[in-house]
Amino acid sequence: MSKLTELRRDLRERRNLDKYAERVLGANGWALLKGYGRVTSGPHSGCYVSALDLSAATAIVQELAEGNEASIHLMHRHVSGSVESSRLLLSGGRLIMRFRERDEIV
Repeated sequence: MSKLTELRRDLRERRNLDKYAERVLGANGWALLKGYGRVTSGPHSGCYVSALDLSAATAIVQELAEGNEASIHLMHRHVSGSVESSRLLLSGGRLIMRFRERDEIV
């Protein structure tokens, strides 16, 4: 397979993930997750969702779609020096950041 063919396939798969994630999370939810979502545990801990391979990113979207919490902290509201972390879940079509003592709708 040529490098160009491989790149086209990867781009097509990335677009399919974007369509699926937007359908599940909404365009705004996927944009936040993809742009600001940082994995907080597991083999990809410390990585942003945008840097994950397609299978790992798809697994996170599926986990949220199934009603499970994902070990993701959205960094869009992160304050420098803050050590508070959250988990992410999808409820009623909205992303929820679940902290130790409170929930915040994204």
